[in-house]
Amino acid sequence: MKISKDMQDLVHLRRVPTLSIDYEDQWTSLKSGASELLNVVSQKCIRIQAAAVKRHLRVLHLAEKAKGSILYLANAPFYSELEYVSREDKVFKMLKQKVLKQQEESKAREDSLLQRQIALEETVKQQAELIKKQFADFAKLMVLFNQQQKLNP
Repeated sequence: MKISKDMQDLVHLRRVPTLSIDYEDQWTSLKSGASELLNVVSQKCIRIQAAAVKRHLRVLHLAEKAKGSILYLANAPFYSELEYVSREDKVFKMLKQKVLKQQEESKAREDSLLQRQIALEETVKQQAELIKKQFADFAKLMVLFNQQQKLNP
């Protein structure tokens, strides 16, 4: 708060037509005060962070100690490959089945979409042929109409 008040006072002094002799000294002391405040705050933050890291590492170390001694592979009993099925194998099989099922479903969707596309193409071809036929009939009618107009002026 003191730094804020000092800064406001110095800013207000700039509006005065003539500045006092110690104006620059006041700015310098204000800068050094702000710098000291930032140093104190940063040191406090560093101490808090260091304490938190120590606490976290202590908790991790205690958790490792609670697990007990490390078991080595050489001390483990031998299981044949047929008896040993890991969770990873079960998950892999499950995921493989899921992927195969999704592939089958997507193949069925593709087939149905392909059948729809073929049906739509046939419909479009039929409609195009119908339009051509109607256009040809219309052209014939126009020719007949023009001939009749020439005969009956």
